[in-house]
Amino acid sequence: MSDLTLLSIAELRDGFRSGEFTAREIAEQYNAAVYAARALNAYTVETPDDALAAADAADKARGGGSWDRWRVSLWASRTCSQRGA
Repeated sequence: MSDLTLLSIAELRDGFRSGEFTAREIAEQYNAAVYAARALNAYTVETPDDALAAADAADKARGGGSWDRWRVSLWASRTCSQRGA
């Protein structure tokens, strides 16, 4: 799998919607990027468990046919803000 942290929010949304990757896969890669950058001391608050919980909820909603109620951009932007993007 490619580095999902390099994709734009629109590309993440489209890939999630199409099933190319799951929200959890996105969150895991962003969490790994935040962890890898800890030495920079650039993040005031890390919320990896929150990101995974939101991703799991989005994946569940998508699987149940109600994923369109979720705003992928919301949890993705929260995750992106953790890496300063």
